[in-house]
Amino acid sequence: MTTKERKNEIKTNMWQYAMAEQAKFSDPNFSSTTWKETPLRGASLTPSSVLSLIDARATKEEGNTFYKAGKYRKAIAKYQSAMRVFLGKDATLPSLEYLNEGYLKLGDGVVDHMQVIELTACAGNVAQSYVKLYEASRDVEDLIALIDWTEEIRIIYECLKYSVMPEAPPWRRFHLNVIEYFTVPIKRFAGISAVFKELGNTSLAMMYITLASNYYVAAENVADASKAKALGNLLTDLFNLGKIRHPEPLLYAAMNITQPKLQIRGTWKKLEMTGRKAPGKSCLSCWIWNGRLYTAGGMNDVYMEQRDMWCLTLSTMKWKKLPDLPPLRPTAGLYTSRPMRIWNGKAYLFCGMQKIWVFDCATEKWSSLATKLQGSWPYPQNELFAYTSTILEGKLYVFGGDDSVTRLGTDIFMELDLETLHWRHISGSSGLSPHRSRPGLRVFTQLFAVPEQRKLYLCFGDANRSQAERCGHPAGHHTDYPYDDLWSYSLEAQAWKRERLRGNFPCLRAEHSAVYNPHLKRAIVHGGYNADMSSATRFTFSFYSDAYVFNPENGIWQQVITRGFPTYRAQSALVVDPDTGITYLYGGWTNSDYYPSKVILNRTFDDLWQLKLDTDGGYFEEEEYDIDTRSVAHGPWNQCFSCKKLDVSLKKCMGTCEGLVFFCSKTCQEKGWTEHKEAHGCRKRS
Repeated sequence: MTTKERKNEIKTNMWQYAMAEQAKFSDPNFSSTTWKETPLRGASLTPSSVLSLIDARATKEEGNTFYKAGKYRKAIAKYQSAMRVFLGKDATLPSLEYLNEGYLKLGDGVVDHMQVIELTACAGNVAQSYVKLYEASRDVEDLIALIDWTEEIRIIYECLKYSVMPEAPPWRRFHLNVIEYFTVPIKRFAGISAVFKELGNTSLAMMYITLASNYYVAAENVADASKAKALGNLLTDLFNLGKIRHPEPLLYAAMNITQPKLQIRGTWKKLEMTGRKAPGKSCLSCWIWNGRLYTAGGMNDVYMEQRDMWCLTLSTMKWKKLPDLPPLRPTAGLYTSRPMRIWNGKAYLFCGMQKIWVFDCATEKWSSLATKLQGSWPYPQNELFAYTSTILEGKLYVFGGDDSVTRLGTDIFMELDLETLHWRHISGSSGLSPHRSRPGLRVFTQLFAVPEQRKLYLCFGDANRSQAERCGHPAGHHTDYPYDDLWSYSLEAQAWKRERLRGNFPCLRAEHSAVYNPHLKRAIVHGGYNADMSSATRFTFSFYSDAYVFNPENGIWQQVITRGFPTYRAQSALVVDPDTGITYLYGGWTNSDYYPSKVILNRTFDDLWQLKLDTDGGYFEEEEYDIDTRSVAHGPWNQCFSCKKLDVSLKKCMGTCEGLVFFCSKTCQEKGWTEHKEAHGCRKRS
C-alpha cells in the first residue's frame, strides 16, 4: 500500500468513525438547532452592530499583522481588544466565570450572530498565538494559557446555547448556520487534542478530537461546507485514539514528566492482606476510622446488592466481619450505590427515606434515627441510590441519584444537620427540570468537601438516558450522557457556581472515585466509566485507570504519571486515612475488555492499593518510581521482559527474583536472561 493510499484509508476510517459517533445522537433531543429555532439572516444587522463589527474586525486585522510578523503577544493583546468591543472594555479575558454574564447575553435577541462569530474567531486566534509561543518556549504558563483559551471557545458556545435555551438539557445541541461557527472549534479542538496526547492524557485527547469530529460532521449541510471538509486531515488521530485504552500500557510505560505543573509523579503499591478477605464488590461504601478501613454494601459479580460489612485493621492487614446492613429494599443491576459517611465515629446511611441508619464504629451496633423536613419530601418513592454525598461542618449533603421516577437521575440537593436531624431542601426536584444555574440531572457523580474554603465540589457524572429509555421516559436514549463539568457550592454564598476546568484535567466520565486529602490540600480523582467513548475491542464504552490531582486554590489539575497501575475500573472507593493522610483505592468492577477472560463478562475487585504522590506528605519513594517498567503490572497485563509484549498469560521468572519479571516464551527467556540477571541479581534456583 502506498503512502497516499494509506492516508486515504485513514481519512475514510476517520469519516466512518465520525459518522458512527454522530449517529449516536440521532434522537430529537440531540438534534442541532439554530438561533431561536429560526434561520439567521444577515439583514438583521443594526447600525450599532455594524459599527461594532467594523471596529472589532479592524482591531483583529491589527492582531493578524502582528501575528504574521511573529509578534504573538502583541497579537494576543489586539485580539482581546477586539473581543472587548462586544464584551465591554473592562471584561476579564479569559473569563473567570464559566457561565459568564457577557457571553450569556449573546442570545438575547439584541446581539447579532456575526458578533458571536467574531468573538469565537478572536478566541481561536489567541489560542493559535499561544500555540506558537509554546512551540518556541515550552513554557508551562504559555501551555496553560493555550488550554484556557481553547476552553474559552467551548465556554462561548455553551453560554450561547444556554442564553437561548436556559432550561435545555446538556445533551441538547445548538449551532449557528454559519461555516465559521464550525471551522474554529475543528481547528482548535484537534490542535489541543495533540497537546494532551503528548502530555499522556489520551482520554482527554480523545474527548477533544471527538468534539472536533462532531463539528466536522455537523457542518455537512451548512453553506460553504467545503471549508470544513478541507480540515479533515486534522482529525486523522480520531480513529487511532478510538482503539486504545486510557492509559494505554505501552504508551504510558514510556511516559516521562515534561510539565511538572501539569503532571505529578506517583506510584501505586498493591497491599497484601492476610486471612479471610472481604468479597470483591463495586458501588460499595468505604471509610477509615481509628486505623481501620470499613467496607459496606455494594454489588457483586452478578449485579445483586449485598448487605455484608467488614473492617480491615490497617496495621495488621486482617479483615473482620461486622454486622450486616439493616434490611433494605433490595435492588439489582449496575445502578445501586448508597454511600455511607463517617462523622464523630458514626457512619450514616441514607436510602431516600426520612429515617436514616447509623452504625457506631466503637460499639459496632446499628441504630436508626427519625429526621424532619419542613415541606414535602422530595423523593416520591422514598428511595434513592446512585447518589453522592459528603459531610462538612456537621452536615450531610446529598446530591443527585436515581429516585426510581425520572431514572435519568435527579438534581435534588439536600442538607441534613446531624445534630438537630433537620433536613433542608436546597435545590432541585424530581423530574426533568434542569437549569443552567445548577448541576444537571445525574447519577454516579462525586461530591467532596474542602473545609478550608467552606465549599463542596461536584465533578462529572452521568445522565442515565439508557435506563430512562427502558422506562419509556421521553428524554431516554440508547446512549448515556457523561458529564465533563465541575461545580462548587459555597456555604457562605449558598449558591452553585460552575467552575472552569484548567490544566491537565480528566475527560468526561462517571462511576469514578474522588476524595479530598486534607493533608495534601488536594483532591484526587481516579478511574471511572464513559458510556460514550469507545476504546476497546468489543464494547462501545470505556473504563479508566488514570488518576488526577486537583488544587482547589488555583483550579489547576495535574495528571498522575506512574510506573504501572491498577486494573481499569469503575465504582471503586478512594479513601484517605484522616490520621496519616495515606490515600487508598479499594474494590470496583470492570468487564472482559479490560480484564481479559473467556469465562466471565464482568469482574469485581477485592484488592487494596496505596497511591503515593511526589509532594510533601505524599509518601513518595524515589526508588519505587525509578524502576524498570517491565517489572510492574500495567492493569491486568504484565510485560515480557524480552520482547515487551503485554499479556495476561505470561510466565513468571522462576529464579531467585521471586517472579519479579515475566516472559512470554522459552525463546524470550533465553534472550532476556542475561539482562535480567545483571539488572536484578536473579539466579537460577539450585
